[in-house]
Amino acid sequence: MRLRKPSRTAGIAIAALVACALIGAGVAYALTAASFESRATAWQAATCKESLLTAKVTAANNQKIALCYALAKTQEQGASIANLQAAVTALETQGHSADHTFFNGSLTFSPEAAGGVAYSPVFDARNYTGLVVTSTCSKEYASYTAYIATVQLTYEYSPDQATWFEQTESACGWSGHVVATAGRYYRVKATRLEQPSSGTVCGPQANETCLPFHTFSAVTLGHFTN
Repeated sequence: MRLRKPSRTAGIAIAALVACALIGAGVAYALTAASFESRATAWQAATCKESLLTAKVTAANNQKIALCYALAKTQEQGASIANLQAAVTALETQGHSADHTFFNGSLTFSPEAAGGVAYSPVFDARNYTGLVVTSTCSKEYASYTAYIATVQLTYEYSPDQATWFEQTESACGWSGHVVATAGRYYRVKATRLEQPSSGTVCGPQANETCLPFHTFSAVTLGHFTN
């Protein structure tokens, strides 16, 4: 029995379907969908016509119909994905806000000396355009808390969490300090401005016993807005 050689059209259709299958399955392939787009579009315009649906039922015509269906379905899915992406972008850019606590409690400086620093957790400020800063700091002793300004707070931003830039500084106790966001990621650096006490300090009352120095604490809030 003599085998019939596939037609040129059938060969092109099979090759195109194999390429689409490889790309759809995520198989490593040197070419991308864009590599085939212009010729696929031209072939689709010339071949995928209403008359094809009423043409004689042959293997070649069935292959053309299958390929036309695959191309049309891909275009429909591409349009759906584009619409979903547009909807997500619209939701992301709608006016909303977020509150983030950079510090809340005792600070551990490195080193524990004047000039020592402590870093807050990082906040992803993507799509936010404004930052309102509120902060309080305290120096705690064994029996009381004194509100002080011996900690400097520096607000830093970064595009990638690898390189950080200083944007603004604030003293403890600032409230409502407003800045425009300058990068995607934010953190706060607390810098100690005085040496830790190595002796004792006295309480606010004249008759209170002098007590050992304890620790610094800070509550630093960031209100991010659009």
